[in-house]
Parts: sequence; structure tokens; C-alpha cells
Amino acid sequence: MNIKNLILALLVTAATASAQDTGVMVELKGAHLIVPGVAVRLQDLAQVSALAPQGRDPRVVESRLRSVEILRFKRGMMEARIDHADIKLALKRLGFTDVSIAGAKEIRISRKSKLLDNRRVLDMVRAHVRSALAGVDDQARVEFVRRIDPIRIPAGRYSMDLRFEADPKNPDYLGDSELRMVAEIDGVIEEIARVPVRISRQVPLLRLTRNVRRGDIIGREDLVFEERTVSQLGPQLFYRLEDVVGLIAVRDLKTGTEIMKTDVKARPVIRKGDLVSVRARKGSLQVETLCQALQDGAPGERILFKNLSSERTVEATVVDRQIAEIVLDR
Repeated sequence: MNIKNLILALLVTAATASAQDTGVMVELKGAHLIVPGVAVRLQDLAQVSALAPQGRDPRVVESRLRSVEILRFKRGMMEARIDHADIKLALKRLGFTDVSIAGAKEIRISRKSKLLDNRRVLDMVRAHVRSALAGVDDQARVEFVRRIDPIRIPAGRYSMDLRFEADPKNPDYLGDSELRMVAEIDGVIEEIARVPVRISRQVPLLRLTRNVRRGDIIGREDLVFEERTVSQLGPQLFYRLEDVVGLIAVRDLKTGTEIMKTDVKARPVIRKGDLVSVRARKGSLQVETLCQALQDGAPGERILFKNLSSERTVEATVVDRQIAEIVLDR
């Protein structure tokens, strides 16, 4: 052991011995206490006095004791219970073994909190949505999907920041969305509640400017935007020009039609007769073989291929112009 470690060990030993020689008297404040913040300290629960050995200032010891952390609330936890044994254990960890406690045998501890009513929550949601849609839609309308009970928010001891976070399943802020109310309390982030809202706003829908026949490729000149206020994203509608241009109509479509995903398909990248690598995957195992396409196919479509080695016909999903894939059951 080097000199530095030896000195450190002696200091720790001396501090522990000094703590063991110190008598601690704890007078609990009550059977039910309300405490702010994430951590519950001894000063929240009791008055503390110390009988320090000669040469030590009791006020220094008492100051140290008051800051001892007895427990820490878990995320979402609003109440806890402690007894004399919990307090003695916390002090024992610091070397204080001569501890006497007066007061209730068990203490119920509630986190200091406040209630947010519906109006306040909705105001916060609207501010969040306006910020998220800044420059995109300043007129979005926000309402609750269902009635929201008042939400209880824990209070911080030193700092607190309350905010909403977006629904990752609905990045467009349109239709039904579940926003997360999150609080950063004394540096600890907690989820407080999930708030379901419905957001109505103007979006551009794509309509055809001409009659399109089955098999036609849709060009930019065939489309026009039309602003419309909606409260739900139709899963079969297109909202971006680049998602439609270059697709092929699978049926005859009339002028003014709102294009749906079932009306079009991607252009084939594999043509009948093309030679393609077909790979079969099962878990981490993968094999490839050369096959001939028996049909045209676009990415994501399942088409038939002939295995050139076995002459067997297989069905595989088109990945790109050179590869198709079969995923076998695990």
C-alpha cells in the first residue's frame, strides 16, 4: 500500500470511529409528511441533535446528518412508508450506530404535488403542437380524444421543467395522437401521463388533372394539390408529390380523383425472363441461388421464379432489380 492510500485508509477509519462514538437523537415530525423533490432526507422527517465526542463540534455533525438521504422516490411513485429501522440503516451506512428515535413507529411520506386541470393541460398541448408545426400550420385545432381527469404533478425541491414529447407513431401531428407529459424534477426525468388528443389541420391532398388509363405512368403534370382540413390521415391517401410521381395506374382513373395507394403500383424493376439472385433466409442462415423471373415485379411484390438448378418454381419478394428474397419460418 502506498503512502497516499495509507493516509486515505486512516482518514476513513478515523471518520467511522468518530461517527460510532457520536450519539444521535432523532425526533420525528409526524406520522404523515409531505416532501418535495425526488429524494427524502432526514431533515424532511425529523429534528436532529448530536452528542459529539470531545473535540468535535455537534453543529457540524448535525448538519451532515440532516442531509442524509433516507429514500428516493421511484419514477411514478407518489407515496412511500418508512419506519425506525429504515432511518437507523441509513445512518448506520455512515457509521452512526448510537441512534435513538422518538416519534411515530411508521411514517407515510407523500410527494409534494399540484393538480393540473383540463384547461391547463390543453393549453400546454396546444403550445406544444403550435411549436412543432411552426411554419407548417399555424391554424391547427387541438382537442381531447376523451375526458381527461386532473393530472397530479410532483413538485421539485430545487428545479422542475414540465413539457410534452411527440407521439413517435404520429410524427405528422395529424389525427389521433398520444403525447407524453414528461417532467424533469431535480435532474430526474419522469413520465407523468399520456394525453390522447385529436389534431385537425390543413394538408395538401393530391388529385388527378386528367383521365388516366390502366398501365399509364403518373407524371408531375398529372397532379394538383388541394388544401383540405382533416382530422385523420387516411392510410390509403397520398400527401406528397414525390410519393406518386412515377407510379403506374392499376385501373382507369378519372380527372379529380384523389389517388389512393390501391390505385397505383411501383414500376417493375424485374422483368419476365430476367436472371435474378434469390436468397432464402432462416434466422441467421442464408443461401442464394440463380433463378429466372416468370413475371414482372416491383419492390415489395411477390412473384414467381424458376430455380435454374432444380427447375422448381418458387415465390419470392422483389428487393431490387438484382435480388429477391424468401424468408422461411423460424
